[in-house]
Amino acid sequence: MDKVNKKRGFFLFEFLIILSIILLIFSFGYIRILKVKEEKDLEKAVLVISKTLEEYSTNSLLTTIKYKIRLEYNNNKIEIQKKSENKMLEEIIQLPNKLKYRIPYTINSNLKLLDSMEVETTINGNLSDSFTTYILDYSGNIKYRVAVYSFQENKLVKINIYKKISGKKISEDKLLDYHQRLFEEEELGNDWRKW
Repeated sequence: MDKVNKKRGFFLFEFLIILSIILLIFSFGYIRILKVKEEKDLEKAVLVISKTLEEYSTNSLLTTIKYKIRLEYNNNKIEIQKKSENKMLEEIIQLPNKLKYRIPYTINSNLKLLDSMEVETTINGNLSDSFTTYILDYSGNIKYRVAVYSFQENKLVKINIYKKISGKKISEDKLLDYHQRLFEEEELGNDWRKW
């Protein structure tokens, strides 16, 4: 009788060890899958934002039709509307939901953090305003920066994309300070790589 109980106890112990090893392997796999999905979402967001701005500014150049582009980052979407009497939406583009998008923007000499903005295309293939969109990962840390330049109205829009590759993690609450320091402190520029 004691041998049977000992065998049962030993079997249960073996079973628990095997189960814990299997769960450990699955947890590592699950974490890896989440990381891959997050990176795909980040890359998709970068491409959607940059390609949408490029496409509609180019369309304006080719067709002389102006568009309003509403970056509704608070709702994870971009709305495009022809700037004409019929206020119909041209297109609504969804952005990945788990990410956050923020725009540091100066209003009345005060730098503010926006989660929505409206720009217009010009018939010269440019945009009405320059701005930077920061894309934050699932944890709320900066991962990408999409910088949109419209310096000269008669030039095509210029978009640069940067990926954060080093340095401290920067969360949303530190974004404004970091954005200001980014152009003042040379070493912070080393945190980024042009994508």
